[in-house]
Amino acid sequence: MDVAVAARIVALRPALETLIVKATSDPESLSETDPLDRELIDVVQALSRSTAAQHAKITDDDAAESAQSVL
Repeated sequence: MDVAVAARIVALRPALETLIVKATSDPESLSETDPLDRELIDVVQALSRSTAAQHAKITDDDAAESAQSVL
């Protein structure tokens, strides 16, 4: 994995922590997510796909672009 892509993925941590705190303190808040939370959830789902490693170049580019847009 490209170092820049890995750095962008790691940079998602503060946003993920915030989303986890929000979800655990008010689980119903996830039923109506705001656009940034929805985008973060979509990025995490894309990174978590079992096929992500099979398409490393495409996945890295897509993940980096999505991660950058969330930041």
